[in-house]
Amino acid sequence: MPRPVGRPYSVDKITCHEKAKAMGVDPFEILLLFAKGDWKTLGYESERVLKSSNGGETYEWTIEPNVRMKACSEVCHYLYSKRRSVEVRKSEYEALSESEKLFKMKEAVALQEEKVASLTNVE
Repeated sequence: MPRPVGRPYSVDKITCHEKAKAMGVDPFEILLLFAKGDWKTLGYESERVLKSSNGGETYEWTIEPNVRMKACSEVCHYLYSKRRSVEVRKSEYEALSESEKLFKMKEAVALQEEKVASLTNVE
């Protein structure tokens, strides 16, 4: 018996796209709605729901912040290409003065903080 092509138990991507299209579902759009926290468009009745338990009643988010953060992370995989680490030759690094090394490190940290801030300011 010939060996099947591809990974065992893998689902054909084209079939998945066809099924989503036939159902009128755009998974990427739904992912973006979760990242945005757009509870109305997703079909929820309110932004927060009242939960009752033995300890009393509490209000909880319809779309939890950790779910929104995970959705943002997943959306980034589609929007931004993964970057490979840059190879730095030892001689290039050694040629920098201590102040230049410190400046480069601060510059890299500032860029990372900007990226994190842009992802967490989703509304």
